[in-house]
Amino acid sequence: GEPLMNMRAIRRISGTAQELSAKTGMEFTSGATTNAFLLNEALLTELIGLNCTGYQISLDGWHEHHDKSRVQRNGKGSFERIWENLLAAKRTSLDFNYLLRVHLLPSNIDSVFELVENINRHLNDDRFEIMFKKVGFWGGANENHPAVFRNGSLTLNDAYDQLRTMAARVSNAGVEESGGSSGGATAGSPDV
Repeated sequence: GEPLMNMRAIRRISGTAQELSAKTGMEFTSGATTNAFLLNEALLTELIGLNCTGYQISLDGWHEHHDKSRVQRNGKGSFERIWENLLAAKRTSLDFNYLLRVHLLPSNIDSVFELVENINRHLNDDRFEIMFKKVGFWGGANENHPAVFRNGSLTLNDAYDQLRTMAARVSNAGVEESGGSSGGATAGSPDV
């Protein structure tokens, strides 16, 4: 789930870890995987004070496409608020690292190009990096589902090459091509 919905637990765990760190002299840092919907400047400032400085943020393309797959309970899209939170973070002098995990599907490639253009234009900052991740099925009844890329797909490889060239800061992780279910996904379910 979304970790930032349970700030009480984050405060308690991080506080304990900070106390142990001070007693032992060991360094404590942490990170979070989040959709960034709640990650406004005030919360980011608090989290950095709790030594949470690294964030992996999932994006499914530019505004319209992202909002088709990342819908709030009220039926509205989430992109606008997420994008505002990213822009607000950039305006700060806070010490953080945002890894923008951009999901690739055959249906969103044009939208991803638009997203990368906007990341380059508006988030031109060393604290922001991009990792491209194809969405794929890793076995089971839906293995041949047409809505995802196949390993080694010519279209996917071309898109990777173009996106890597286009993106100002691609993470060392770069394009993640490895597959398989690692934890939460079950056979036949999409791996994102």
